[in-house]
Order: sequence, then C-alpha cells, then structure tokens
Amino acid sequence: MRQIDEIEDLLDRERRVILSGDIGELERITERKTRLFASLDFASAHTQAAVQRISSKSRDNGELLSSAGKGIQSALDQVRDARSMFEQTIYGKDGARRSLVTPPSRLEQKY
Repeated sequence: MRQIDEIEDLLDRERRVILSGDIGELERITERKTRLFASLDFASAHTQAAVQRISSKSRDNGELLSSAGKGIQSALDQVRDARSMFEQTIYGKDGARRSLVTPPSRLEQKY
C-alpha cells in the first residue's frame, strides 16, 4: 500500500473514531498519523488530487474535533450552571469565604 493511501485510510478511520467518541483510539491514530505525515515525501510522484483529498479529509476531521470540543464545553457549562443553582457563598466568623451546597428540595411547589 502506498504511503499516501495509508494516510487516506487512516484519516477515514480517524473520522469514524471521532464520531464514536473513542478518545483512546484517537490518541493512537494521531500518533500514527504524525509519523506517517513526517515521513511522507510530498515531492514524490503523488498526484495533486491525492494530496488535496488528504488535505480535505484532515480539515474535515479537524472541524469535527472542534465541534466535539464545543459540545463537551457546552455540557460542562450546563453542569456548572445546574450546580450553581444549589450553591451559595457564605462567610464564617473568621471572615473566610465558604461554599455552601444546599440539596435540591424534594417538595414540589404548586400554584
């Protein structure tokens, strides 16, 4: 298998792994991809079309990773916001600031 074809296959696999959310596998793919790109001779007989394909796939995967990162950050923000609904800051006798977490009420208020 030509090296450029191997990179293209690896980029296809990377896309599937990004969509599946398997971070451990993504790390292994990234290491392999880095080694392959470092040893690739762009001046060789690779066609311009093949280079454009791997460039496009790499860019698409980067956009997927960016979107996944934004989704994770959004989820973390929602968890933080939910926690803050039950957290209050109080000051002790010594003036030290403390966080007081109040559990959500199990009583349902009806109007």
